[in-house]
Amino acid sequence: MGLAATAWLFFSPFGWLKLRRARQAKEQLEKKIELIETANKKMARKADCLGAKSDCFEKTARKKYGLIGRDEILVILPKRDKKK
Repeated sequence: MGLAATAWLFFSPFGWLKLRRARQAKEQLEKKIELIETANKKMARKADCLGAKSDCFEKTARKKYGLIGRDEILVILPKRDKKK
């Protein structure tokens, strides 16, 4: 009788193993949620930075896309050898 009750506690639909699996799944989902929330916050900061009235928008356009202003001239200098 005791063995059957113990087996039922472990392997029943409401047993310990089912509870353990559910807790592990919950922990994995909470970690995913935390990663997604962190990524969302980073994207929100970047979106705020790239607003049309922001200096960050201009800096990003210049750095990432190599854009220049209308009254500017682009000068590309050759790289120097560091061995000298």
